[in-house]
Amino acid sequence: MSLLRLIRLPNLIMIAFTLIVIRFAMFDAFNVQVALQPLGYALLIAATLLIAAGGYIINDIEDQTTDAVNRPNSRVIGKSISADAGFKLYAFLTILGVVLGFVVANGVGSPALAAVFIITAFVLYLYSMSLSQMLLVGNFVVSLIVGLTVLLPAIFDVYPSLNDENRGFHVGIVKLLAEFAIFAMAITFARELVKDLQDMNGDYKQGRSTLPIVLGEKRAKHVTAVVIGLVALSVFWYIYDSLTDILQLTAYMLFAVAAPILVALLMLLRDDRKYGNASLSLKVAMLTGTGFLILLALRAYGLV
Repeated sequence: MSLLRLIRLPNLIMIAFTLIVIRFAMFDAFNVQVALQPLGYALLIAATLLIAAGGYIINDIEDQTTDAVNRPNSRVIGKSISADAGFKLYAFLTILGVVLGFVVANGVGSPALAAVFIITAFVLYLYSMSLSQMLLVGNFVVSLIVGLTVLLPAIFDVYPSLNDENRGFHVGIVKLLAEFAIFAMAITFARELVKDLQDMNGDYKQGRSTLPIVLGEKRAKHVTAVVIGLVALSVFWYIYDSLTDILQLTAYMLFAVAAPILVALLMLLRDDRKYGNASLSLKVAMLTGTGFLILLALRAYGLV
């Protein structure tokens, strides 16, 4: 159980779910020509999960001081698992993830694409060592990595299979995927700001320059509320610009995606400091955002 908490199993399941939906729901529904066989795509998912799990472990190793204050009862490193054992596990998972990434890249005839995994692993290490302590830098880095994860199917499955005949259609699919990646990045950035509010006591003790520490809790809440509000407005704009003539998709986006974002905003504006609830509501919006891709696939099949 401690190991599963350490590697953030629910987060890994969400990552795998998103990648599975993109390939086996969205791509299949729109008859996208892909480069990877199912086994190759499974290796892509495995490489992604291994590197992500390693990133969670090294972050917990470096966050021992913070976690001792913010979550003394649920922390794993230094309690159930030693920092030395944690680092060995981090190194094993990360190296295995990079190796599998190279296998995937070589399998699509572009070994250079393995750099995606190498750079991601390196950035996650830098994040844990220093970037997370810099004002907003760590928040942006996490958001960018989430966006990159969403784009992995485009990089490894669509890009290698492009040709003159399918280029126009596939560009449209990649554009849709890029829009979802931007949404995922925005939700993640907002959630990272909420988590900074949630963790400000431990972050202060560790000497980090997060938004609540630099601006104070009240001002940081206002900035975070503005960011969440902008995310909600962008969802409303997407509905207006792209979905107003499709009732089912409009209703889903309003009640399943926009609503949790607005709930998070309302929770944040209350004075009870229940930042964990706001963070969870944003996570729900991320999950239902992935559900939107399933709905698009069902519509392509003529089922909705």
